[in-house]
Amino acid sequence: MDRAATTALLFANAFLAAAILFSGWGYYQAMVVFWLEVGIAGFYNVGRMYVAAMFGSPFGRWIGFEDKFSAFLFVSLAVGFFLVKFGGFVLGVGFMVFLLPGFLAEEGADDGAVVMQALRASLPVIALCTAVLFVSHGISFLRNFIGRREYESMSVIHLLFSPYLRMLYLFAILVVALVAAALQPLVSPSTGFAFALVTLKCGGDLLSHRWLHRSLAKRAPRAEAPAGAAPAAA
Repeated sequence: MDRAATTALLFANAFLAAAILFSGWGYYQAMVVFWLEVGIAGFYNVGRMYVAAMFGSPFGRWIGFEDKFSAFLFVSLAVGFFLVKFGGFVLGVGFMVFLLPGFLAEEGADDGAVVMQALRASLPVIALCTAVLFVSHGISFLRNFIGRREYESMSVIHLLFSPYLRMLYLFAILVVALVAAALQPLVSPSTGFAFALVTLKCGGDLLSHRWLHRSLAKRAPRAEAPAGAAPAAA
């Protein structure tokens, strides 16, 4: 597992936590950033699908393509399917996230005004946090998927569905936020609660990051020894 990618992941989450503390965010702004990160993961997943199809084993070494053009056509169809299905889920969850302040506003309040006010005040810092997360995912893509040749161990079929795990993780955090807001309406909008959500997310990111890249390292194809070379000592 690449240390630079792990460091970038920790730095991105620490940057988000610092933004929450210094900007006085509540859970809403943190959830918007989480949602945008899912879109970032989907963006890089498209790149992984193309690399795996063109240079790796798109069907887990069971089926190959006669030429690169055939591989490109296949993965383009797969990417189109992924964008429609995954994009629909992202938009659906995003719709829920953006309406959170309206759902939790006091009775008689202007829900639309509450949503826009909460979002407008935080846009610059949200954009900065999103940029940091984009770079973090890019470092992981270059260092792990390309540099450590993980594309040789991941099929396009696997990549077609793996981002949904992150979506489920976001949905779980969203449920936690909603339940906490319902049970403790004074605590949930606080900066401390948003910081707790980021800590929870960071722990999940780190565990999933380590598990994924270690499992891929174990499945990576071994380099064949040159002909006539003596076997390694036990």
